Amino acid sequence: MNVAAIDLEAFERAMYARQRTPEGYEVCAKEMWEVLCKVRRGSSFNAPDEETLLQAHTRLASAITALLSDPDFNISVEGFIFLCAEHVTLHGIFRSSSFGNMDHILGVIGKRSSNAEGMSGLTFDNQNTILLLLLCWSLESLIEVDWDILFKSAPQATQAAIVGMLAIGCTHTERGYARRLQLMGRRDIISSGPLPDTLMLAAGDLYMHSAYVDAPDKHEVKPVVNNLLRGIVERHTIIGEVSKTVQYGRTKPRIVVPVEWFGSHHAMYRCYAMSIAQLREKFEVVCVYRESEVDEAGLAAFDSAVKVEGPGVSIQLIIETIQKLEPDILFYPSVGMAGWYITISNCRLAPIQICCPGHPVSTFSRAMDYMVSDGDLFGDPGGYVEKIVPLPIGTARYIPRPKVSPRPVNWSAQRVAIPAMATKIIPPFLKTLKAIEERSTIDFEYHFFPNMAGMSHYTITRDLRRWFPNCVVHSRATYQEYIDNLTACDFAIDTYPFSGTNSAIDCLQYGVPLLCRDGREILEKSSASILRRMKMPPWMSATTEEQLIQSALRMLGGQFVGMPDQAAVEEEFFGLGPKEVHGKFLEAFWNIWEKHNGQAG
Repeated sequence: MNVAAIDLEAFERAMYARQRTPEGYEVCAKEMWEVLCKVRRGSSFNAPDEETLLQAHTRLASAITALLSDPDFNISVEGFIFLCAEHVTLHGIFRSSSFGNMDHILGVIGKRSSNAEGMSGLTFDNQNTILLLLLCWSLESLIEVDWDILFKSAPQATQAAIVGMLAIGCTHTERGYARRLQLMGRRDIISSGPLPDTLMLAAGDLYMHSAYVDAPDKHEVKPVVNNLLRGIVERHTIIGEVSKTVQYGRTKPRIVVPVEWFGSHHAMYRCYAMSIAQLREKFEVVCVYRESEVDEAGLAAFDSAVKVEGPGVSIQLIIETIQKLEPDILFYPSVGMAGWYITISNCRLAPIQICCPGHPVSTFSRAMDYMVSDGDLFGDPGGYVEKIVPLPIGTARYIPRPKVSPRPVNWSAQRVAIPAMATKIIPPFLKTLKAIEERSTIDFEYHFFPNMAGMSHYTITRDLRRWFPNCVVHSRATYQEYIDNLTACDFAIDTYPFSGTNSAIDCLQYGVPLLCRDGREILEKSSASILRRMKMPPWMSATTEEQLIQSALRMLGGQFVGMPDQAAVEEEFFGLGPKEVHGKFLEAFWNIWEKHNGQAG
């Protein structure tokens, strides 16, 4: 992956010295889009400190401002939709700059009534200014918009804008979070027409990130996204009728596993490599992958692997590759981290289609037949479109990370770790952390581990320090450095509603007490399940925010918690496990296979 530093001066030169002709503006817009793509892929600036990084982001945002504010700059609907696919990156640049958002551009392009103050009284009365309004408005904007009026004026653009906005992974302000919930509820607009192909990946991010919010209706947007993604497939690919009758007559039935991510560094590999190894005893297991998503260790988990060639995502090529393999079973270890993967999960490509709950609760896909998981994680069985297949607790076995020896890190204050990805840290959870801070009689500091680097780390640090001015926000680090800093904390608090698995095992393995909130869905239950398996005190798994606050205050007050040693944790989660779980993952798949073999499903 190319993550070379961005040539900021060359971009500024192009934007400020732009040729003011239709062709010149088109060249500038393309260069802006290319910079956004580079930033999304990880490119940044050679900035030695936060102040220099702020200056670089502000210069980049200023150059973009110069182009978008030009009164002669016109944007087509097609060009607008291309930029909507990078809406999150565009607004990430402004969030990381001194501007904070793009409202200043709206103040330039909008018409202001004579008695209006501030950003009020702006009107956008033609297609170009409406498109620029939709491009520059964000969840963090100080301007209120009427979505019904915008949708009536520009239906396709409004749909594209909302899909692009909801692709955002991190929303750490209360304003942005409330706006996110509001737009997730506008399913009437999101579903209003066919989804442009260029927004497939953004729609996939919308699907994924909807799981992180704490709202009872958050999953209702997923069937809408599924239908839109299925529509992209139907426009470009002819999928032959696939019967649920399984009769290929092979010596070993064939399971095809398309993978989102399966490199040895990734949680998906650690969580599913041992389960896939079980399947190989009775099935032929074939991986379908893209080169950037798997390494040699990941490929070794399968009997064979077929690479989908090409730098981009060709849904047609992926589907054709799977169909040529004539799978008896199509197995999705998780659904929800990649737009192309979510797209194909809505297609019937095998007689039997099975998933595990690696990311969502239910896939909400009409093409998914079964969901397989440890039985204590499912919660309400009525929340699934798939038939759930509960396994004995402890059937899931994990690949351990390389063992490290924690080194002492000396800090003066009491420390509370938040070992969670940035996407899991949402305002309702932050409000709970704030209540703990306000009600504690003990001085302490929060240590966040959001696994961010560069611009993303800088932005989340600014956001979190608005909540907790003295907090420490650790940047992406090696596993050794992460464990050093984690074990220097007195205890940890898991995020909700989306809890952790690998981080919970890390805490237990290295002796850091973990508090969590149990819930009603799979994504809320993993940490509580892990604590139960290690027979940790029940009060460490709260069922309400107030109980979680009380548990944290109890820990801050000096509550002693006896922690299991490393060997006990490793025996519980790594290796083959006790005899009663041996082969149970394979057994579940074989029972499903035998039920369908030679019969109508």
